[in-house]
Amino acid sequence: MPDRILLLEDEPFIALDLEGVLKEHGYDVVTRTTCAEALAWLEDNAPSMAIVDPHLSGGLCSAVVRHLAKGQVPFGVYSGEPGS
Repeated sequence: MPDRILLLEDEPFIALDLEGVLKEHGYDVVTRTTCAEALAWLEDNAPSMAIVDPHLSGGLCSAVVRHLAKGQVPFGVYSGEPGS
């Protein structure tokens, strides 16, 4: 079974682009567009890694980052915000 990546991104074109690249490299990608959706999914699932845009339209996703860190899930921050 391929590694599962949680992708947290609210911009549709960016999400589709990242999904495509990751799937081409054999990853199973689960995309969520809000912090609440990501946290709900994380309650019953454990990704191998995550790519997180911390600045979504609904605000910062600090709770998702804390959850990933607590579960020792490696993650990268991917954002168009300056200073992220």
